Amino acid sequence: MFAAFGAYFCMYAFRKPFTALTYEGSFIAGWALKSALVVVMVMGYFVSKLIGVKVISELKPSLRNKLVLGLIIFSELAWVLFGVVGEPYNVIIVFFAALPLGMVWGIVFSYLEGRKLTELLAVGLCISGVLASGILKSITRIIDQTTAIPTFWVPATIGAIFLPLFLFFVWMLDQIPSPTQSDKTERVERTAMDNTSKFNLLKSTGILVPLLAILYAVSGILRDFRDNFGVEILNSIGLGSDLSLFARTETEIAIICITLVGLIFLVKNHFSALFLVFGIMGIGLLMLSGAYFLFNREMIGGENWYLLVGLGAYLIFVPFQTVVFERLIAALSLKGNAGFIMYIADSSAYLGSVILIVIKEGGFQVIEPVEIFHIACQWAGLLGGFALLGSIITLSVFYKKVISKPIPKLQTS
Repeated sequence: MFAAFGAYFCMYAFRKPFTALTYEGSFIAGWALKSALVVVMVMGYFVSKLIGVKVISELKPSLRNKLVLGLIIFSELAWVLFGVVGEPYNVIIVFFAALPLGMVWGIVFSYLEGRKLTELLAVGLCISGVLASGILKSITRIIDQTTAIPTFWVPATIGAIFLPLFLFFVWMLDQIPSPTQSDKTERVERTAMDNTSKFNLLKSTGILVPLLAILYAVSGILRDFRDNFGVEILNSIGLGSDLSLFARTETEIAIICITLVGLIFLVKNHFSALFLVFGIMGIGLLMLSGAYFLFNREMIGGENWYLLVGLGAYLIFVPFQTVVFERLIAALSLKGNAGFIMYIADSSAYLGSVILIVIKEGGFQVIEPVEIFHIACQWAGLLGGFALLGSIITLSVFYKKVISKPIPKLQTS
């Protein structure tokens, strides 16, 4: 858990620092430079997720450490080039800085999946993303405002600080023993996939994977937009001067998510665990709509609103990274690995993020990020609600098929 937490936390040092910088007064082709950078970053992440559908699902354990180290070093070199080139031509460099990073989650999770304690172990992985985003953005703003380091060199500086730590945590991951036979019996052995096994997995799950991909996408889009434009959103509600707010709210979200999701490993029945997680997601969807209702009527303040919408998004997002696909494979005895399904869902989320940001800039510049975020939360609650209901109904059908199977009789001599 500690190794996974550390490795993914350090990955965020190469992904999120530039989003904490506002680049005020800088434009490119009529777009605010910050928005252009975010769009290019998300596009790089989207392409990375598409590549990951193949690479992560087919990855052999012996190649994991080499691949993940190569990806991170490539990203750091791109950030150095980002500082060297300068604006506005360094915008394209962000695409290459992001391109390797989208596959890091799948590699780290492959060390953890297929075990009786996978949910517990994976909590460290996904919560690191919640904590890292807030903490690293706070660190970035402090460095940018209190040192003489040029703004465009801040991302490379933070990457250089965290690179040695990342190497250490990857070494730790490599010391984790393989799943035991008991793990394989309870959770199904995870294998590298070929095209036939990918097709068979999608065929056997029917509409469940597309429904789950929609549900994941709405949470991923909100989480990503909130992360990328958190500074602008907080400035709009008068909280932009609080340099520690990101770290504070994301820490509170992490603690709550650990409590609710981390204990799912105690639920042995896979279908029961999935239905319980769907209930948690339902609470998250209600938070997305309810927080705006309370904030709009001045029943809660800006910080509490920012906390609640973040918590709502993460109560949907975190279970996908720890429980949903892990338990789905075990419940239906699917042949393959969780990374394949996860990267299908992830690519959908990042495509949606690109579309949302393009809407923000493409002729709708008069709408502030906070207003776009309000609208997106309402639509996410509605669309996510339909996808969640459909997922529950579909899973119930699978459950009835499983429990209706006759128990094979013992052969006697």
